[in-house]
Amino acid sequence: MARKRRAESGANISAALHARILELSELVWRGNRSQMGRDLDVDQSAMSKVLAGKQQPSAKLLEKLAAWPGINIGWLFRGDGEPLLEDGMRPGVGQFRPLIDELLPGAPEEHPDRLTGISYPVSAAFHSPTSYWYRLSRRSPVVASCPTVLEGDQMLIETGEKWTRRWGAVLGMYCAFRLGKGRRERVLLGKVDKIGNAYFYQYEIYKVNIFSEPADAWLIVADTPAGIEEGRRAVSGTCLLMEQVAGVCVLLVRPFARQRAEDRPRDGSGSA
Repeated sequence: MARKRRAESGANISAALHARILELSELVWRGNRSQMGRDLDVDQSAMSKVLAGKQQPSAKLLEKLAAWPGINIGWLFRGDGEPLLEDGMRPGVGQFRPLIDELLPGAPEEHPDRLTGISYPVSAAFHSPTSYWYRLSRRSPVVASCPTVLEGDQMLIETGEKWTRRWGAVLGMYCAFRLGKGRRERVLLGKVDKIGNAYFYQYEIYKVNIFSEPADAWLIVADTPAGIEEGRRAVSGTCLLMEQVAGVCVLLVRPFARQRAEDRPRDGSGSA
């Protein structure tokens, strides 16, 4: 039975990614797996299992490989170009951002205790010091609700005010919302409708699908306190304000997998 489980686990590994890691072991380390493990600070047993296709490469291993001088990060993750770059140059690669399994109530630098120490690359076009990668688990409500979002997908969450305080930036997007206060505060993922209602009043309201909550939720946008109160009276359910937007998903990717046409990286609006 144990032998069968190992075989099934190996079958789930991206064959393309495994083949590229194996090729790098030959090109960079001349097939010396022990040296490869030592250089990348990866346990020898784990290194051998990854190269044999019996174990998924960890985020730590992928990060170490991506940072190794001369390795083409585009080729490693997507198969673009050649495995090795001339003179170690990496045009347009960008930098790394923290990778975590929970939504933050604010910028990652404000919550160092919640960071895992693991990071993931982001292209220069999307890099920002106020962003982080949110990795979706099997228990994430959005995975159960949206067929186009799968376990292991990653959302690049932007916490900067040019996203979280501009109502036009959140329309149609997956967003992190702060609900409750103090020890009861929760950060939940929702998706804001693209089209609002009652635009001719002092407020506009936008339906929000909070994936973990069955009750209706509405984002109220108004320029005055009176407009906010009028909006609250106009709807039933959870009322959300722009001040409660903790982050906006600006990119949704499916890493290390054989991507079908519909699975390629897309913007934060998704199609769900």
